[in-house]
Amino acid sequence: MEIKDKALALLREDRNEDLKALIEYSKMTTETELIYLLMLIHLNRISHVDTNKGQSISKFFIEEFKCPLEDTLIYLVSLCVKYGKKCFRAPRFLPLNYISAMIERCNQIHSKYYHEIFVHLYKVLDCTETRITIENTLKEEALGNEFLKYVLRVSEDNKVRGTAVNIDALEAIIYREFRCFDNLLQKAFNINVRLYIELIRNIANSFGERVFANKNILTGKVDITDPVVFDKYWRCFIFSYEELYNYGGKSDELLRRLLFDADDFKEEELKYHYIVRKPIIKLSNDYFIISPQVLINSVYWNIHFWLLEEKSVSEEYKAQQSDRFLDRIRDIAKYANYYEVTRNKYIKDKNKDLGDIDLILKNEQGQFLIVEGKNERLPLDVYFGSYQDILARFQQTKSWEDKVIKRNNYLKDHCHDFNISSNFKYVIISNYPEVLSHFSSYLVLSLCEFEQWVTWGLPEMSFQDFYSYVYRKVEIKNDEVDINKINDFGYTIFKAQDAK
Repeated sequence: MEIKDKALALLREDRNEDLKALIEYSKMTTETELIYLLMLIHLNRISHVDTNKGQSISKFFIEEFKCPLEDTLIYLVSLCVKYGKKCFRAPRFLPLNYISAMIERCNQIHSKYYHEIFVHLYKVLDCTETRITIENTLKEEALGNEFLKYVLRVSEDNKVRGTAVNIDALEAIIYREFRCFDNLLQKAFNINVRLYIELIRNIANSFGERVFANKNILTGKVDITDPVVFDKYWRCFIFSYEELYNYGGKSDELLRRLLFDADDFKEEELKYHYIVRKPIIKLSNDYFIISPQVLINSVYWNIHFWLLEEKSVSEEYKAQQSDRFLDRIRDIAKYANYYEVTRNKYIKDKNKDLGDIDLILKNEQGQFLIVEGKNERLPLDVYFGSYQDILARFQQTKSWEDKVIKRNNYLKDHCHDFNISSNFKYVIISNYPEVLSHFSSYLVLSLCEFEQWVTWGLPEMSFQDFYSYVYRKVEIKNDEVDINKINDFGYTIFKAQDAK
C-alpha cells in the first residue's frame, strides 16, 4: 500500500471509530440535551463580537468559526434525535462536560474529513498511528492552488446560501424563487408557498414572544448554563400540535413532510444535515420540538427537492426552472443595460447538431452577450469539498466546454447569419461555482459571481483576474489565544512539515 493510501485509510478508520464513539455518547442523552444543542445553534446565529469590550480573540476568527461550529451542532442534534433517550432530564442535572465532550469529538471527525483534502494535495512524507507528516509544498502546485481556490469559492457560496435572514427578507426571496411553482405544489401536495411561510412566521413570532416573556433572559449577559435560565429558555422550543396545525394553515400534509424520521437519518452523511430538511421533532402525539432558526433554513431546499423528487411534477418543474434560470440571468443583465434578443436558438452545422444558444442579449450600443446557462445542482460531495468527486466533476464539465468551443467557433464564422456582431462576448453561467472556471479558456461564473461582473459593466477579463478581485486573500494571524481556542473546541491544526 502506498503511503498516501495508508494515510487516507488511517484517517477514515479513525473517523469511523470516532463516529461509533459519538453514537454511544448520544445514546446517553435526553431531550433536555437535545434542546440545549438547539439553543446553542440559536445563540451561535445571533452572536456577535463587541470590539469595545476588549475580547482576546479576533472578530474575523469568531465569524469564521461560527460556520464549522454550527455544522457540528446541527449534526449532533440529528444524532441525539435518533439515538437519545425519549425523556427529559431536570435542567439542574444538565451534563455540560458530557455535551462539551460530544462537541469536541464531532469537531475531530470534521477535522479528519478535511485532512483528506491535504493528503491528496500534498506529498505524504511519513504516516504512523498518531501522526501524518506532509511536505510543505503542493505536489502539483498549479492544480493544487486552483483546487484550493475552488474549495474557497464553494465555501463562500455556501455561506451566502446558508445565511440566516429575517422573516421579511426570507419571504421576499422565497416568493421570488418559488411562487410561480404554486400550481405544482398544489397539484402534488395540496400546499403552497404561503402556507410554508406563514408556518415559519407564526412559529418565529411565538418563539420571540416566549423569550421576551422571561425578563431574566434579557438582562445583560446571559449564562445559559444557569439552571434557572435554562429551565425557562428550553420551554420556548416546545409547541403543541394544535399550535402547529393552526400555524400551518391547518395542513397536516405540510407538517407531515417536515417531521423528522429517525430511520431516514444516516449518521455517516456528516455534511448532509437531515434536520434541515425535516426540522420538526416529535415528542408525542401532542407536542413537538422546533428551532425557528433551523426551520428558516429548511424552506428553500425543501420546496426545491419536494418538486424535484415528486415524479408527477418533476419534469415540468425542471423545464420551468430552466426558463426561470435564464430569466434571472436576463434580469441581472438589465443592470448593465443588456436586454434579451432571443433564447434557445438552435445551431446546426450541416448535419452536425451543435445544440442551442441559451440566451442572446444586446445593449444599446449594439454589443452582444452570448450566454451558456447551466442550471445544475452540484453533487453534495462536490459541494462539501471531496477531492475525488471534484476531479470527477471537472472531467464531466469539460464536455460542456467541448460543446461551447464548437458553438463559439461556428458563431464566429457565421455570426451574421444570426444577426450578431462579430465582437460578441461569450460567458458560461452556472447556478453554483464550477471547478471548470479555473481551467477554462472561457469566463465561467456562478450566478452570484455574474451579478458581481455585471456591476462592473461586463469588462473583458479572465477568470483568474475575476478571482483576484472578488476573493482577495485575507491574511489571518492567529495569536496563541486563537490557537488555544481552536484546540479547546477539538479542531486539529494540520501543519505541513518541511521536506527532509
